Amino acid sequence: MTHFAHIIMKIPAVFNNIFGWVLAFCTGFVAWLGNEGVSLLIVLMAIGWDLIWGVAVAVKQKKFVLSRLLRETMVKVFIYIGTLLIVLVCERSLNENWGVITRVVAVVAACIELFSSAGNILIIKPNFVFIRLFKKYLIGEIAEKLNIGTDEAETIINETGETES
Repeated sequence: MTHFAHIIMKIPAVFNNIFGWVLAFCTGFVAWLGNEGVSLLIVLMAIGWDLIWGVAVAVKQKKFVLSRLLRETMVKVFIYIGTLLIVLVCERSLNENWGVITRVVAVVAACIELFSSAGNILIIKPNFVFIRLFKKYLIGEIAEKLNIGTDEAETIINETGETES
């Protein structure tokens, strides 16, 4: 599956639960406070945040995947920022100066990355209270990151959370 298809498939996963909507609201509020440049910056920060937590998961698993993570991060940057720039150019060509569509696309992109990083955070710190509240929504994300089944991921997170409490 291509990176673009993977990103598109993540959108419903983010917005089919309350955690994704909370992320969208918070990210949207911050994006709305600034201009389109702030929206681009929010997306870049979310990608960087996900990269940091992805590296932490790789270190915890004692895997050397830094080159793969950096390659995926660069692909994400090109996809997200390219999409945002195309939308921004289209908005500007229509003499639309609100930047609403650009902000919405930025919020969706940032939410996908923040949802992904929340899964990484839960792998690293299973008893982190805020993220643990949304554990059931993140089990699929964790299973995908660890290349295991969702039942096994839930068992691991529950056992780890109980022993670290």
